[in-house]
Amino acid sequence: MSRLFKKSICFVAFVRIFTGCASTPIVEVAPDFQEKKPGLIAVLPVNNATVNMDAPEKFQTLVEEGIQARGYRILPSDQVQKRLEEKGIHYAGELGLYSKQEISEIVGADGLLFVTLLDWNKTYLVYYYNLRVGASFELYDGKSGERLWQTQQEVLEQLIVTDSDWVEEAAALHLFTFIEPYARQLVFISLKTLPEGPYYSGDRWYSILRPFPARPGPRRRRHY
Repeated sequence: MSRLFKKSICFVAFVRIFTGCASTPIVEVAPDFQEKKPGLIAVLPVNNATVNMDAPEKFQTLVEEGIQARGYRILPSDQVQKRLEEKGIHYAGELGLYSKQEISEIVGADGLLFVTLLDWNKTYLVYYYNLRVGASFELYDGKSGERLWQTQQEVLEQLIVTDSDWVEEAAALHLFTFIEPYARQLVFISLKTLPEGPYYSGDRWYSILRPFPARPGPRRRRHY
């Protein structure tokens, strides 16, 4: 067997061991969702369970785009933030001190979307690479306080290098792979479980949040 053929086998093992959901996603929709479907949703500040301080703001923007693309009207985030701060609520963790009805009255929306960012990280250990992004979503009826929809999902990619000659390529892959496209995919697969809103447009939905295209693996080295 030639050296080049051996490298090709290792290349295949390196490129992608597993991509997708690492655990069974949680999805629940209230039986009376259609009757209580919100007319205006407030996407509340993202609760951050990660160590990345910039991730919640980035993720919230994706969620807001996704909710609108799914066919719902949302309250502008600056208005949500302003109304919460006027009541002395500055952090997502403080929302738990208020009832759903109280929050609905404060922000002026009949739908409340609570988002918790659970994972947003990359790990690189020379021969092992792991990227994971995960979140939970809960939509409540602001009038009754009933939970109308919830889901918890994650996107995971793991790569394993089986040949020391490919360590350099793996390091480059780690350096130049960004979490944002995976976060966008997470929002896409999560919000697909939310029933369509009254302004839903399939074309618009897919054009905004379609999953990212498969990215190419590193180029094979030439051997002479």
